[in-house]
Amino acid sequence: MGITNRQLLFMHYILIIPFTCCTISKLLADTFATGSWLFIIGATAIYCFAAGIIAYLGYLFKNQTLFEYSQLIAGKFASYCISILYMINFFVFFSLLLRSVSEIIKSELLVNTPIWATMLVMIIAAGYAASKGLSNIGRIIEIIGLITLLSALIIHFLMFCSGDILNTRPFLNFSEPSKYITSFPLTLYLFSGFEIMTIIPFKNHNGKKAIGAAMLSILLIGLSYIMIFETCCMVLGIESISNYSYPLIPAMRKLDITALQFLKRIDLLFIIAWLLAVFASSAILLFGTAEYARKILSKPGNNKILIAVCLIGFIFGLVPKSDISANQIVLYYCYYASGIIIFIIP
Repeated sequence: MGITNRQLLFMHYILIIPFTCCTISKLLADTFATGSWLFIIGATAIYCFAAGIIAYLGYLFKNQTLFEYSQLIAGKFASYCISILYMINFFVFFSLLLRSVSEIIKSELLVNTPIWATMLVMIIAAGYAASKGLSNIGRIIEIIGLITLLSALIIHFLMFCSGDILNTRPFLNFSEPSKYITSFPLTLYLFSGFEIMTIIPFKNHNGKKAIGAAMLSILLIGLSYIMIFETCCMVLGIESISNYSYPLIPAMRKLDITALQFLKRIDLLFIIAWLLAVFASSAILLFGTAEYARKILSKPGNNKILIAVCLIGFIFGLVPKSDISANQIVLYYCYYASGIIIFIIP
């Protein structure tokens, strides 16, 4: 059971981007205005290093996950405590990702469809994919990742061509330089997800190139964030972004490209690619949660645990009163827990 380095690269991209792509422009505009690109560059460099550390551990302890090699390093008790933390981490992101996505689908597509119905469909699909094992999930992610990346490049190229680059000025905004330091916890929300490597046993064929693939995936995510933010600014303007909960979608709907009469609704291309990415990311998050639970309970390959995680995740995802509440829970969780999981434990 394992994945290729190319699948590892797309796994990180697919895992992180769907959760943040719709809201990142508003978060950055409210915090850094047009100087957000500089903040993203700095954060990307830090998280490239963090991803490299986790990948290096996987390279050192081939055919083992964090649950196994942490016992060699820190002892059995510490290993169980660490594994519980990672299990909770993946569970929180899995449940609240589905809730946030269901809210977006309801507000933008299926207005009359209840949140619970959308969540149930997505959980069933993710549960079926997760039950097929890591190798099959890797194959799915490789295909969907390529589709998502190509769609993103096409959409943002069209937004770049239709927008006004003057809306991105001033390129440097140092009115409050302390914000670039005090807002560092925000990066935990933007980059959390690559710790999924802790549940992936690296094989001989991965080699040292797995470290490069992990770091390259973070670089790709950072560049994607800059692309999303800058094109949204060019189309909507920095002042207007704050008026939308999901700025990326209205920015795409504002495009009017006469040369593309066969595809007047660019946002539909985005929604198709985005839903595929959500399906893949929820499947790997569910797999990670269930796999840690199986190892902690010493019940490998037990699909009853997977079903239990699906049911509990469904209930937990319905607890927040709104998408804003769900995102706030994730933000607070990242502020107080993700730093331990991403930096301190590795």
